[in-house]
Amino acid sequence: MAEDAVARRYAEALVELGEEHDKLEVFATQLQGVVRLLDESAEFRHLLLNPGIESGERRAAIRSLGEDIDLDQMMVNFLFILLDNDRVRHVPEILAAFHDRLDDQQNRVRAEITSAVALEGSEKEALRKAIAEMTGKDVEMTTDVDESLIGGAVTRIGGTVYDGSVRTQLEQLKDNILTATKGT
Repeated sequence: MAEDAVARRYAEALVELGEEHDKLEVFATQLQGVVRLLDESAEFRHLLLNPGIESGERRAAIRSLGEDIDLDQMMVNFLFILLDNDRVRHVPEILAAFHDRLDDQQNRVRAEITSAVALEGSEKEALRKAIAEMTGKDVEMTTDVDESLIGGAVTRIGGTVYDGSVRTQLEQLKDNILTATKGT
């Protein structure tokens, strides 16, 4: 829980800075790029997260990254602050909190739909419309396929999961049969 509070504080500061300088989308994109780099590069992750590596060397890596991928200087400074306060490991949570804050501000909700088969355009639009009616917000939706669901879909909106998959329905049916069998 304390990590969430840390992430929210840093995200809030970055949102305020982005609003002040009209760079919200720039910061969102650049922070996403840093998260992706930390995920994909074990070497970069080790360099930034290893306290045994001298701070100057880690700052130089951030400076070099800033030049290589053309990071805004304010983003570079933000990463320096995270580094100086031993908060670089929280960058993914900071990004999530940043998106949450932007979504609230823009009356938007993010929905992740996982279905057994790829959804067609009309199916996606129907889901988007249903989620918009349910939440009263604009919907930013991503879709994925998981054939193990057998049929149906699992929808995640924020921290809430709506599981309409055939796999889950079959598991519930099995549990109900086992429970009923034990009672006889």
